[in-house]
This record gives sequence, structure tokens and C-alpha cells, in this order.
Amino acid sequence: IAFGSPISVAGAALVAFMIPRFVIKKKGSRRAAAFENRLAEMLDLLVGSLRAGQGTLQAIESASSVQPEPMRSEMLRIVGQVNMGTSISDAMESLTTRIDSRDVDLLVAAISINRETGGNLTEVLERLAQTVRQRRNIRAEAKALTAAPRATSYFLLVIPFIITGYSVAISPIYRERLLHDPVGRMIVIGAIIWSFIGFFISQKLSKAEY
Repeated sequence: IAFGSPISVAGAALVAFMIPRFVIKKKGSRRAAAFENRLAEMLDLLVGSLRAGQGTLQAIESASSVQPEPMRSEMLRIVGQVNMGTSISDAMESLTTRIDSRDVDLLVAAISINRETGGNLTEVLERLAQTVRQRRNIRAEAKALTAAPRATSYFLLVIPFIITGYSVAISPIYRERLLHDPVGRMIVIGAIIWSFIGFFISQKLSKAEY
């Protein structure tokens, strides 16, 4: 609408499609990271409650009551589902659909297998807590090692907009060519699209799998 060009509308639609997905994915990643950061401590409390004689569901409820969000609400949701008639294995399985985390997958698998085959759940959770802590340390190290590439990707995303804005502001010729000439508009739209594509590729390359 601002540029009066169908090509501009297509470019704006593409950007508008990508931005909400990016924001939602970022929020989901932050929620999963906050959950992972408290998982080892949650497992320690579960082990303590189980050793005190509580059942699995009672241990989850008592341990979650002292946890911050999102750990508290997610664990209490599991308790509520079980109280409504869902099996604890199915309730734990639903957690994996809300929290995208390998550590959560390990927790759910450990509890499900233990309930099917039996065994000492306390020892299983104790070992799992050690594994979660080791993975947390690896994540921190990987994040430190990939900090520079991730910062570079943000810089490469922002710098074209800064240069274009500066050029348009100081030069009437650039302003005329980029904002009012059809070829200039196509160049601007192409630059925006390729900047976002380069950003996502850089983010993907700097992501460490663990």
C-alpha cells in the first residue's frame, strides 16, 4: 500500500509471514530453555520425595510447588491430567508436545519404561539428573563457542537496513531511485528477502546439536 506496487505487496507479505513464526519460535525456545535449566533441580526434589515414601504423582505435585515458571505450571498440569483419569505415562508424553527438549524426552522415556518394566525409579531419576546436568554444561559451552557466528548473523541482518536508511536520508538521488523507481523498489525488496534468508542460514549453521 505504501509503495503502490504489487511487487512491494508480495515482499511485505513474505516478511509479515516470516516475522510471527520467528517470534513464536523464539518464545518457545526460551520457554524450553527455562524448563531445561530447572529440570535437574526438579529431579533432585523428586528423588527426595520418593525416598520419603511418596508416590510418583504426589512427588511431582510436592516438588513442583516450589518451582518457578514454566516448570511449576507444566508439572501441575500433569498432576491435573492424571487426576482427571489420564495415565501418568500419557500425561508425561503430552509434555513433550509442549516443551521441545531432548532432556524432557529422556525424562518421559525413563518414567514410561520404569512403569512398564518396574525397577527402582529413584535410582533412574538420580542418574537422569546427572545426565541433565552434564548436558546443561555442554549446552553452555556450545553457546559460548557459537556466540561470535550468532552475533555476526544479527549484524548482517541489520547492516543492510542501516546503510539503506542512511543513503536515503542523505541523498535525494538515492531516495528517488530506491523509493520511487520500479527497479529501485525491486532492489530494496530483494535485499530485504535475501537479508532474512542469509540470517536464517547463518542461524542454522551456528546452531550446535547436542
